[in-house]
Amino acid sequence: MSDSNKKMPRRKLLPLLAGALVLPYVGMGKGADPSPLPGPAEDEGEFMTLLKPDGTVVKVPRKTVEQARIVQKNISNGALLGWLKTPNK
Repeated sequence: MSDSNKKMPRRKLLPLLAGALVLPYVGMGKGADPSPLPGPAEDEGEFMTLLKPDGTVVKVPRKTVEQARIVQKNISNGALLGWLKTPNK
């Protein structure tokens, strides 16, 4: 038999196959910092997402929230729920 007709044994083939599968994952943690995407990521600096009493979500400018009057600090969840359920006068 000549050298060109010899088959590769499984013991040599499996490590090569496993190495080929692992090769794309080498160096994955060393990537460059991704550039920030335009759109919602930039808007988060200007707007805040708040929850209304009826359960809907609304985006409010951050400046408005910072200038808002604080009614009561450190309110418990039960007290807040009772306050939200009372009808406004």
